[in-house]
Amino acid sequence: MDNQPNAGIQYDLVGFSADTWHYARLVAYKMDQNLGVASLLFGVAESNPQVLGELARPLLEKSLADNGGKILEWSTPKKTPLGGRNVPAISARLIMTDKVPLPMAATVYVFLHQERLFALGLFSPDSDRQFWGQQFRQMATGMKWN
Repeated sequence: MDNQPNAGIQYDLVGFSADTWHYARLVAYKMDQNLGVASLLFGVAESNPQVLGELARPLLEKSLADNGGKILEWSTPKKTPLGGRNVPAISARLIMTDKVPLPMAATVYVFLHQERLFALGLFSPDSDRQFWGQQFRQMATGMKWN
């Protein structure tokens, strides 16, 4: 577990299947301030994940470009089950930096809980995407909100 400023709490995950080791990083981020009325605006984006995706994509593209990275494939944002709720999920395949041009898979779940904004991101090498997708779906169904 690693706690970096502005990066949320990060967990390094390692799993083994058949004869292969798999790696992923799970990042949990919580905005500390109460959004109040602004939570209504996010409510609109939460009900229509495409709006959230349209806002997020240019920010991600710029952030990646600043490090020599790029988006390889952008998936249509959609609602995904998380702890009994359907929350917006943004997924992409990308190169995070030109220093390590490893194709990565990223899925970020963004949601409101008690008028605070949360994000939960799963990042893995693209070659491990299916393994971690299955593991995370199982974990997400058992999540508790309190």
